[in-house]
Amino acid sequence: MDIIKDKDVVTYEMALQILQDEVEYEENIQVLQEDFEMMMKR
Repeated sequence: MDIIKDKDVVTYEMALQILQDEVEYEENIQVLQEDFEMMMKR
């Protein structure tokens, strides 16, 4: 990522945002999975 950062700031910012979004999506899916598992135990 550091190579891109110095040569193409726009692409770097886009890639950084995509990676941050992916982390957020993963966290949301984990929460949904935990909620689902809790509901199935009832």
